[in-house]
Amino acid sequence: MSNVYALLVGIDKYRSNVGHLRGCVNDVTRMQEFLTARVGARLKIKTLHNEQATRDAVIEQWRRHLGKAGPGDVAIFHIACHGSHEDVPDRFRHLEPTGQMQTLVCADSRVPGVPDLADKELSVLIDEVAERGAHTVAFVDSCHSGGVTRGPEPSVSVRSVDPGPSRTVGYLTREGVRDTAGGAAEPVHVVLSACQGEETAKEQLVDGQVRGVFSTALLKALQSLGAGATYRELLTAAQCAVEQQTSGQVPVLYPVTLGGIADQPFLGGAAARPPAGFVLRNVGHDWEVDAGRYHGIPAPADHGAVVFAAVTGEHEARLAEVTAVGGASSTVKPVGWSPDPAKQYPAVIADVPLPAVRVVIGGRRDDDPDALRKVEQAVLHSGPGERPSAYLRTVPSDDLSEGLRLRVVATDGAFRILKGDGTTPVTADVPGLTEASARIVVAQLEHIARWHSIMDLGNPATSLVGAVKIEIIAARPGEQVAPLDAMAMTPDEHGELRLAYRRGEHRWEPPAVFVRLRNTWHRPLWCVLLNLTDRFRVHPNLFPGGLVGDGQSGFALQGKRITVSLPRGRDSRPGAEVKDWLKLLVAEERFGSLTFELPPLGEPVRDGLPHDVRGVLGRLGFRATSRDFDTEISSAGGGDWATEVLPLITDIPTDS
Repeated sequence: MSNVYALLVGIDKYRSNVGHLRGCVNDVTRMQEFLTARVGARLKIKTLHNEQATRDAVIEQWRRHLGKAGPGDVAIFHIACHGSHEDVPDRFRHLEPTGQMQTLVCADSRVPGVPDLADKELSVLIDEVAERGAHTVAFVDSCHSGGVTRGPEPSVSVRSVDPGPSRTVGYLTREGVRDTAGGAAEPVHVVLSACQGEETAKEQLVDGQVRGVFSTALLKALQSLGAGATYRELLTAAQCAVEQQTSGQVPVLYPVTLGGIADQPFLGGAAARPPAGFVLRNVGHDWEVDAGRYHGIPAPADHGAVVFAAVTGEHEARLAEVTAVGGASSTVKPVGWSPDPAKQYPAVIADVPLPAVRVVIGGRRDDDPDALRKVEQAVLHSGPGERPSAYLRTVPSDDLSEGLRLRVVATDGAFRILKGDGTTPVTADVPGLTEASARIVVAQLEHIARWHSIMDLGNPATSLVGAVKIEIIAARPGEQVAPLDAMAMTPDEHGELRLAYRRGEHRWEPPAVFVRLRNTWHRPLWCVLLNLTDRFRVHPNLFPGGLVGDGQSGFALQGKRITVSLPRGRDSRPGAEVKDWLKLLVAEERFGSLTFELPPLGEPVRDGLPHDVRGVLGRLGFRATSRDFDTEISSAGGGDWATEVLPLITDIPTDS
């Protein structure tokens, strides 16, 4: 049986005068917990924390520990530390057009005579292991990490330091690669890095711990997407999560070649798919479910806790709310029923918390303090019955907790909503600094929060990952009905699908496509396809709900040709673009889709109970879009469910 060798390196403290970090050891400790739960007895692990992670120790453990991996094995390297850069020597000049190459700052780097570990040296170590036939994976969470293997404000700290002194020792060279029985397999390796070469990697507070934004996003993607997820799918999920937390940090995948290792499953398929569902059972005096932190279950917080539905009969399920989360299990409290201690109950997730969006009010020198107080009051009284907003949570400007963050400023006679970076406008200014204008601003903030609650909705523990695929098929000229078996378009290296206008005889002509939902599962599944637009609209018009049989396909708009164009009012000239997110909701039980509808930002949101609220996802959609979160709207439901997102970018080319 194949083994999984892992070398996990976290460096918060340094021997030289390099500034300390706080979240690196936490990052690799969480990865260790995840791999232990996912891989089990086949995992052979080595950790280096802080002072243990010297340059020599990292190199030695690459060769001694990861070097044991052979054909059929997996070698994983995860490092979280400071990153830097240094001048590229002449022999590597052809690889680095900037004249700089990236480095990892080890625990004793910058001590006299000890250089950083350069990206070209890490390449040597990776190649030595990969050429022995091992499936080799590297996760690098440091600044400037995007080139490690080339052949702001919401942060606690930035994982970057200035270049060190000029290197006085030579570069690491290759050791001989040992022969392997039957010959080495084709060398393969894949790297996911926290950011591009010129960017910085950030840290933030997550569940009371400082952790890397990228490492946190990556681990969530690993937990929620399951064992069948490809590296490209992991990158897409991590990019979406990082994008919500900070700016100036775009995770990178290497290599990006389509159809290669980037499109293979995590661990090369060595890990098995998680079992379907979980079990509720009595342990001592408590009830517990065998799903915990390793499976992505979050700890209970102010915005709620995960709720499981325990199947108690053929068409009956009862609820149990998580009260404490451990590594592999969670303690739960049955809600309104008394389970039989002698029985074990199959369980699936029936509810997930929808956290409020964090809002910073003010924080700039030119803000109007009286106007900002009006916004604060509007947040405190915008909920039902003049209660505080159910969607927003005001925080100080130095708040470091996880989640989407927006900022409201009041200057030059208008309110402005900005992203968490404090510079990028989210929507048009609201003129006037009156109480009425403040209420409009809060209504816009709530609308954005509703949109994000739908975008972020996901099941942290599901067996339905990848059960139904979203596929986009380019429509040929004159083709009006979707072909059943046409080849789907392939997303780019970032997991996004790009569609381009083409120059017609008299005007730019928008692209046309068909959208197919392909069920690869062994049973029929209920599907809804939502379109989330960059104007903060959500609608289910493409595929409002239907059962897709096992091995069958469903088509958006009943197989009709779909023209994808820029919205009215958008500048229609080269360089213009629009971004949509196609979000697929899949479940074992029927659910309503009207609960997820949101109009474009600025139009009134429909509150109230729609007639078709059914199932777990229907209830979650209602909670996401309705002000009244306390309404009981359906039975517990006992079916598994999952979500998937495909970013879709449509643009007018600049080179035509």
